[in-house]
Amino acid sequence: MPLHVQTLGSSSGGNSTLLWSGGSAVLVDFGFGPRYIREGLQRNGLDWSDVRAVLLTHIHNDHIDFLTLRRLAEQKIPVIAPAAVLQAFRRQYRGPMLSSGGILEPLPKTGVRELDAFQFTAFEVPHDAQGGCYGYRIAAATPDGVRQVSIATDLGFADDGLPLEFVGSDIVVLESNHDSDMLENSSRPEWLKKRIREVGHLSNDQSANLMGRILTLSRTHPRAVLLAHLSQECNTESIARDVMTNALQGFGFEHVDVAVSHAAAPSVRLSLGGDVSDSSKP
Repeated sequence: MPLHVQTLGSSSGGNSTLLWSGGSAVLVDFGFGPRYIREGLQRNGLDWSDVRAVLLTHIHNDHIDFLTLRRLAEQKIPVIAPAAVLQAFRRQYRGPMLSSGGILEPLPKTGVRELDAFQFTAFEVPHDAQGGCYGYRIAAATPDGVRQVSIATDLGFADDGLPLEFVGSDIVVLESNHDSDMLENSSRPEWLKKRIREVGHLSNDQSANLMGRILTLSRTHPRAVLLAHLSQECNTESIARDVMTNALQGFGFEHVDVAVSHAAAPSVRLSLGGDVSDSSKP
Protein backbone atom coordinates (compact mmCIF):
# COMPACT_ATOMS: atom_id res chain seq x y z
CA MET A 1 0.00 0.00 0.00
CA PRO A 2 1.21 3.57 -0.65
CA LEU A 3 2.11 5.78 2.30
CA HIS A 4 0.24 9.09 2.38
CA VAL A 5 0.78 12.24 4.43
CA GLN A 6 -1.38 15.34 4.85
CA THR A 7 -1.39 18.14 7.38
CA LEU A 8 -4.96 18.58 8.62
CA GLY A 9 -3.93 22.07 9.73
CA SER A 10 -0.77 23.71 11.01
CA SER A 11 -0.35 27.09 12.71
CA SER A 12 -0.34 28.61 16.19
CA GLY A 13 -4.08 27.91 16.18
CA GLY A 14 -3.69 24.14 15.94
CA ASN A 15 -1.54 21.34 14.54
CA SER A 16 -2.24 17.81 13.40
CA THR A 17 -0.67 15.68 10.66
CA LEU A 18 -2.22 12.51 9.27
CA LEU A 19 -0.25 9.59 7.84
CA TRP A 20 -1.90 6.45 6.54
CA SER A 21 -1.25 3.29 4.60
CA GLY A 22 -4.20 1.16 3.59
CA GLY A 23 -6.62 1.20 6.50
CA SER A 24 -4.04 2.05 9.17
CA ALA A 25 -3.44 5.65 10.22
CA VAL A 26 -1.25 7.60 12.64
CA LEU A 27 -1.73 11.20 13.77
CA VAL A 28 1.12 13.46 14.80
CA ASP A 29 -0.35 15.86 17.40
CA PHE A 30 -4.04 16.55 18.03
CA GLY A 31 -4.40 20.31 18.25
CA PHE A 32 -7.92 20.38 16.78
CA GLY A 33 -11.28 19.26 18.09
CA PRO A 34 -12.60 15.73 17.46
CA ARG A 35 -15.17 16.80 14.88
CA TYR A 36 -12.54 18.60 12.78
CA ILE A 37 -10.14 15.64 12.93
CA ARG A 38 -12.94 13.17 12.15
CA GLU A 39 -13.80 15.20 9.04
CA GLY A 40 -10.14 15.10 7.98
CA LEU A 41 -10.10 11.35 8.43
CA GLN A 42 -13.33 10.88 6.50
CA ARG A 43 -12.09 12.91 3.53
CA ASN A 44 -9.45 10.23 3.13
CA GLY A 45 -11.78 7.26 3.62
CA LEU A 46 -10.76 6.75 7.27
CA ASP A 47 -12.42 6.90 10.68
CA TRP A 48 -11.33 6.95 14.32
CA SER A 49 -11.25 3.14 14.30
CA ASP A 50 -8.42 3.28 11.73
CA VAL A 51 -6.15 5.44 13.91
CA ARG A 52 -3.56 3.19 15.56
CA ALA A 53 -1.77 5.87 17.60
CA VAL A 54 -1.16 9.57 18.10
CA LEU A 55 2.43 10.80 18.35
CA LEU A 56 2.81 13.88 20.54
CA THR A 57 5.65 16.28 19.74
CA HIS A 58 5.38 18.51 22.85
CA ILE A 59 2.85 19.92 25.29
CA HIS A 60 2.12 23.40 23.92
CA ASN A 61 -1.62 23.86 23.66
CA ASP A 62 -1.72 24.29 19.87
CA HIS A 63 -0.79 20.60 19.68
CA ILE A 64 -3.28 19.28 22.26
CA ASP A 65 -7.07 19.46 22.36
CA PHE A 66 -8.70 17.96 25.43
CA LEU A 67 -11.99 17.07 23.78
CA THR A 68 -9.95 15.07 21.29
CA LEU A 69 -7.99 13.55 24.17
CA ARG A 70 -11.29 12.33 25.58
CA ARG A 71 -12.20 10.85 22.20
CA LEU A 72 -8.83 9.09 22.02
CA ALA A 73 -9.46 7.62 25.47
CA GLU A 74 -12.93 6.43 24.42
CA GLN A 75 -11.43 4.78 21.35
CA LYS A 76 -8.45 3.42 23.37
CA ILE A 77 -6.03 5.05 20.94
CA PRO A 78 -2.59 5.41 22.59
CA VAL A 79 -0.85 8.78 22.81
CA ILE A 80 2.84 8.01 22.36
CA ALA A 81 5.81 10.29 23.11
CA PRO A 82 9.20 10.26 24.81
CA ALA A 83 8.85 9.78 28.57
CA ALA A 84 9.93 13.36 29.40
CA VAL A 85 7.10 14.79 27.27
CA LEU A 86 4.50 12.61 28.97
CA GLN A 87 5.85 13.49 32.42
CA ALA A 88 5.52 17.20 31.59
CA PHE A 89 2.01 16.54 30.27
CA ARG A 90 0.97 14.93 33.55
CA ARG A 91 2.43 17.79 35.60
CA GLN A 92 0.79 20.55 33.57
CA TYR A 93 -2.59 19.00 32.81
CA ARG A 94 -3.57 17.07 35.94
CA GLY A 95 -7.30 17.76 35.55
CA PRO A 96 -7.74 16.58 31.96
CA MET A 97 -5.58 13.54 32.73
CA LEU A 98 -8.45 12.18 34.83
CA SER A 99 -10.35 11.45 31.60
CA SER A 100 -7.42 10.22 29.51
CA GLY A 101 -8.04 6.59 30.44
CA GLY A 102 -4.38 5.68 30.90
CA ILE A 103 -3.67 5.92 27.20
CA LEU A 104 -0.32 7.71 27.54
CA GLU A 105 2.46 5.41 26.36
CA PRO A 106 6.18 6.28 26.53
CA LEU A 107 8.42 5.42 23.63
CA PRO A 108 10.86 2.60 24.32
CA LYS A 109 14.32 3.69 25.49
CA THR A 110 15.64 2.62 22.09
CA GLY A 111 13.46 5.39 20.63
CA VAL A 112 12.04 3.04 18.00
CA ARG A 113 8.44 1.78 18.03
CA GLU A 114 6.71 -0.53 15.57
CA LEU A 115 2.94 -0.44 15.33
CA ASP A 116 0.87 -2.12 12.65
CA ALA A 117 2.12 -0.81 9.28
CA PHE A 118 4.42 1.80 10.80
CA GLN A 119 7.79 2.18 12.41
CA PHE A 120 8.54 5.50 14.06
CA THR A 121 11.50 7.13 15.77
CA ALA A 122 11.62 10.36 17.76
CA PHE A 123 14.43 12.92 17.65
CA GLU A 124 14.76 15.96 19.89
CA VAL A 125 14.56 19.44 18.40
CA PRO A 126 15.27 22.82 20.08
CA HIS A 127 12.09 24.54 21.26
CA ASP A 128 10.92 26.13 24.50
CA ALA A 129 8.58 23.42 25.75
CA GLN A 130 8.61 21.74 29.14
CA GLY A 131 9.63 18.14 28.71
CA GLY A 132 11.32 18.92 25.41
CA CYS A 133 10.10 18.91 21.84
CA TYR A 134 10.49 16.14 19.30
CA GLY A 135 10.25 15.46 15.62
CA TYR A 136 9.41 12.04 14.20
CA ARG A 137 10.63 9.79 11.43
CA ILE A 138 7.80 7.53 10.30
CA ALA A 139 8.40 4.65 7.90
CA ALA A 140 6.15 2.12 6.19
CA ALA A 141 6.54 -0.49 3.47
CA THR A 142 5.13 0.51 0.07
CA PRO A 143 5.13 -1.14 -3.38
CA ASP A 144 8.36 0.80 -4.06
CA GLY A 145 10.06 -0.32 -0.85
CA VAL A 146 10.23 1.17 2.63
CA ARG A 147 9.50 4.92 2.54
CA GLN A 148 10.05 7.51 5.24
CA VAL A 149 8.41 10.78 6.25
CA SER A 150 10.19 13.14 8.68
CA ILE A 151 8.16 15.73 10.58
CA ALA A 152 9.32 18.71 12.65
CA THR A 153 6.79 21.52 13.03
CA ASP A 154 8.33 23.53 15.90
CA LEU A 155 12.03 24.46 15.84
CA GLY A 156 13.76 27.33 17.61
CA PHE A 157 16.90 26.91 15.53
CA ALA A 158 18.76 24.24 13.58
CA ASP A 159 21.85 23.00 15.42
CA ASP A 160 24.70 21.23 13.64
CA GLY A 161 23.36 17.71 14.18
CA LEU A 162 19.75 18.34 13.22
CA PRO A 163 20.05 17.87 9.42
CA LEU A 164 21.19 14.28 9.97
CA GLU A 165 17.81 13.44 11.48
CA PHE A 166 16.16 14.07 8.10
CA VAL A 167 18.68 12.28 5.88
CA GLY A 168 17.06 9.50 3.86
CA SER A 169 13.56 10.95 4.05
CA ASP A 170 11.22 10.74 1.06
CA ILE A 171 9.00 13.57 2.34
CA VAL A 172 9.96 16.26 4.84
CA VAL A 173 7.30 18.16 6.78
CA LEU A 174 9.18 21.18 8.09
CA GLU A 175 8.34 24.39 9.88
CA SER A 176 8.60 27.64 7.92
CA ASN A 177 7.01 29.94 10.46
CA HIS A 178 7.68 33.58 9.66
CA ASP A 179 9.13 36.17 7.35
CA SER A 180 11.81 37.97 9.38
CA ASP A 181 10.89 41.45 8.15
CA MET A 182 7.20 40.88 8.78
CA LEU A 183 7.98 39.71 12.31
CA GLU A 184 10.14 42.74 13.09
CA ASN A 185 7.53 45.13 11.68
CA SER A 186 4.62 43.45 13.44
CA SER A 187 2.81 44.80 16.49
CA ARG A 188 3.95 41.88 18.61
CA PRO A 189 5.74 42.80 21.87
CA GLU A 190 9.53 42.70 21.85
CA TRP A 191 9.70 39.78 24.28
CA LEU A 192 7.60 37.68 21.91
CA LYS A 193 9.69 38.62 18.88
CA LYS A 194 12.82 37.65 20.81
CA ARG A 195 11.29 34.36 21.88
CA ILE A 196 10.27 33.50 18.31
CA ARG A 197 13.69 34.40 16.89
CA GLU A 198 15.78 32.60 19.50
CA VAL A 199 13.90 29.54 20.77
CA GLY A 200 10.46 29.58 19.17
CA HIS A 201 10.25 29.10 15.43
CA LEU A 202 12.22 28.97 12.20
CA SER A 203 11.97 31.80 9.71
CA ASN A 204 11.43 31.04 6.02
CA ASP A 205 15.13 31.64 5.35
CA GLN A 206 16.22 29.39 8.22
CA SER A 207 13.91 26.64 7.01
CA ALA A 208 15.28 26.93 3.47
CA ASN A 209 18.87 26.84 4.71
CA LEU A 210 18.10 23.77 6.81
CA MET A 211 16.65 22.01 3.78
CA GLY A 212 19.80 22.86 1.84
CA ARG A 213 21.92 21.24 4.55
CA ILE A 214 19.67 18.18 4.63
CA LEU A 215 19.86 17.72 0.86
CA THR A 216 23.63 18.22 0.78
CA LEU A 217 24.06 15.39 3.29
CA SER A 218 21.58 13.04 1.58
CA ARG A 219 22.53 10.43 -1.01
CA THR A 220 18.90 10.26 -2.10
CA HIS A 221 16.75 13.37 -1.95
CA PRO A 222 13.21 13.90 -0.69
CA ARG A 223 10.55 13.95 -3.35
CA ALA A 224 8.76 16.81 -1.60
CA VAL A 225 8.92 19.23 1.31
CA LEU A 226 5.68 20.31 2.99
CA LEU A 227 6.01 23.63 4.84
CA ALA A 228 4.23 23.76 8.20
CA HIS A 229 3.31 26.03 11.12
CA LEU A 230 3.12 29.22 9.05
CA SER A 231 2.37 32.34 11.08
CA GLN A 232 -0.97 33.88 10.16
CA GLU A 233 0.29 37.36 11.05
CA CYS A 234 3.96 37.29 10.01
CA ASN A 235 3.99 35.09 6.91
CA THR A 236 2.01 34.15 3.82
CA GLU A 237 1.80 30.89 1.94
CA SER A 238 3.16 32.48 -1.24
CA ILE A 239 6.17 34.03 0.52
CA ALA A 240 7.05 30.79 2.32
CA ARG A 241 6.72 28.77 -0.88
CA ASP A 242 8.77 31.23 -2.93
CA VAL A 243 11.60 31.40 -0.39
CA MET A 244 11.92 27.61 -0.24
CA THR A 245 11.52 27.15 -4.01
CA ASN A 246 14.12 29.80 -4.84
CA ALA A 247 16.56 28.42 -2.28
CA LEU A 248 16.24 24.88 -3.59
CA GLN A 249 16.84 26.12 -7.12
CA GLY A 250 19.90 28.01 -5.92
CA PHE A 251 21.24 24.87 -4.22
CA GLY A 252 20.65 22.87 -7.42
CA PHE A 253 17.73 20.86 -5.97
CA GLU A 254 14.89 22.19 -8.12
CA HIS A 255 13.55 18.62 -8.55
CA VAL A 256 12.21 18.67 -4.95
CA ASP A 257 8.54 19.70 -4.93
CA VAL A 258 7.39 22.35 -2.45
CA ALA A 259 3.91 22.28 -0.88
CA VAL A 260 2.47 24.48 1.86
CA SER A 261 0.17 23.59 4.76
CA HIS A 262 -2.84 25.71 5.71
CA ALA A 263 -3.87 27.04 9.10
CA ALA A 264 -7.26 25.35 9.36
CA ALA A 265 -7.70 23.29 6.20
CA PRO A 266 -6.05 20.12 4.90
CA SER A 267 -2.96 20.43 2.73
CA VAL A 268 -2.48 18.57 -0.51
CA ARG A 269 -2.05 14.84 -0.05
CA LEU A 270 1.50 13.63 -0.66
CA SER A 271 1.96 9.96 -1.52
CA LEU A 272 4.85 7.52 -1.61
CA GLY A 273 4.67 4.26 -3.50
CA GLY A 274 2.41 5.99 -6.04
CA ASP A 275 1.91 9.59 -7.17
CA VAL A 276 4.04 12.08 -5.25
CA SER A 277 1.15 14.46 -4.82
CA ASP A 278 -2.49 14.95 -5.43
CA SER A 279 -2.92 18.68 -5.99
CA SER A 280 -6.71 18.55 -5.97
CA LYS A 281 -8.30 20.13 -2.93
CA PRO A 282 -9.51 17.55 -0.40
